[in-house]
Amino acid sequence: MDTIKLFNITPDGEKRLPIPPISGTFRLDRARLAGRLLSTNAGNNYNWKCSKQFMQFLNRAPYQPVFDVLLQDVVVMPLGWHRASDSRDWEGDAYPYWVSWGGTGVDSPALIVANWAEDCTFRKEREDLFNILYTEPDSKPIQQGHLEIKEVSKFRDGESVEYLRWKLPEKFGHLIRYPKRPVILFNHAVFADKVVALDNKRLIYIDDADTQGVITSPDHPLEPVKLGQGWWLLEHPIPEINVD
Repeated sequence: MDTIKLFNITPDGEKRLPIPPISGTFRLDRARLAGRLLSTNAGNNYNWKCSKQFMQFLNRAPYQPVFDVLLQDVVVMPLGWHRASDSRDWEGDAYPYWVSWGGTGVDSPALIVANWAEDCTFRKEREDLFNILYTEPDSKPIQQGHLEIKEVSKFRDGESVEYLRWKLPEKFGHLIRYPKRPVILFNHAVFADKVVALDNKRLIYIDDADTQGVITSPDHPLEPVKLGQGWWLLEHPIPEINVD
């Protein structure tokens, strides 16, 4: 199973490139690389490595992080069917950004290095948004197991030190998704009108409380949580297990 997608970028747009299951090397001027890096306990079936510089593009999942990154001056090195990940000493200054994945469960392992890289997930903007959420200090969080739910009553305005009730600042509008399926955070699920994700947190907006806003979990079947209209912050600690 391969969980990483490679796209060649040209003036005509993006085109997905399948990575050959045969060892070799080819170059791309610009590329986009996105997916999840899988790992198993022993590291035989799935394993990955990356440079310290590339680490900044991974989300905070400790074992199987996801990423979406734009690369420039790219060298793609297919490693061959079911080969383990390999750094090949690409930790030099010329190509500081590199990531490799492989294992016996991977059909097309690869090592990809780049001279330049940029995050495509808007992580800094997401962090800025979650930093301006305001929840009433005297309001007790709702719990469903380890899931903590807080109502977001306002958004801080960092420039004027004022609060904007219910109104998400327009500059964060590009971060919003409008999900057609449940929003899932570990083993909890809820239907919502809008969602912004950041690691183990979800900011959701409930528009129609009659059809949205019920949080359910197979681990807590007798403890559904009903949310009303408005913005809500969901947060769940990352489970302390070897894989996500």
